[in-house]
Amino acid sequence: MAFNVNSAFPSPDNPFYDEAECTGNLLELFMSEEISKELAMFCVDNYKSELPFFAEEKGKLYLENIDFLLRFWKKNNYFTKPIISFTGNPKE
Repeated sequence: MAFNVNSAFPSPDNPFYDEAECTGNLLELFMSEEISKELAMFCVDNYKSELPFFAEEKGKLYLENIDFLLRFWKKNNYFTKPIISFTGNPKE
């Protein structure tokens, strides 16, 4: 799960999208080490033309250097590993 990034996805199926929160949520998506690189790239690949941030100079610069930036911001999580988490009592 990823928190504080709802407005980074301007999908018609996303009732939580709020354009006023878009830039902050997008930066959280990019800079948080807890959020996978794959989710950040899904956003860029599918919504970059719909997000106002990427029409600005700073956003264009981010797009040009997105791989480097994600490697820097997600240095310990850039290469994610598949894991399964069990949250119950194994004896039940």
